[in-house]
Amino acid sequence: MALTKKSEITVGEVTISIWTDTDPHKSHHDFFQVNAGISGDDDWVCVGGGAKGSGNPGNFLTASYPSLDANKQADWKGWVVASRDHKNIDDSELEAFAIGMKIKNLSKQELISNLKLFSNTIPTAAEHPENSCAVEYPEYLLLGGGFQVLDEPAGSGNLGTGSFP
Repeated sequence: MALTKKSEITVGEVTISIWTDTDPHKSHHDFFQVNAGISGDDDWVCVGGGAKGSGNPGNFLTASYPSLDANKQADWKGWVVASRDHKNIDDSELEAFAIGMKIKNLSKQELISNLKLFSNTIPTAAEHPENSCAVEYPEYLLLGGGFQVLDEPAGSGNLGTGSFP
């Protein structure tokens, strides 16, 4: 499947769209990214996203977070997702979503200058780790969230089981 704009709504000066792309059937999906916007329509800023598997119940998310540049800073281009099967081989497609936003008469850079990414990492936990991250300033509004399981040692089995406000 190719990058597709699923839906779009404009209220006043603000336009929100949902972009989607699908990674084909496999048991492990390693860091698949879907961007908000396409060539010629690249004024979009990604402000959220997510993913869903298709069909098979044994393939679980291990990441769902904003795309980052080479310096691990938000680049506001898209959303990154990853999944893997657990215990048994369980091939599935992985559909990724990016929520894009643009504001009339505001450049992409001006919009980005009004956004901030907050993150929090916890040390490796033996089992069942939990983490949370707060918006640290009252002038900011929470638009989305995400997670990445930093599996140490690699393949040790932790999976994402929740990501919510």
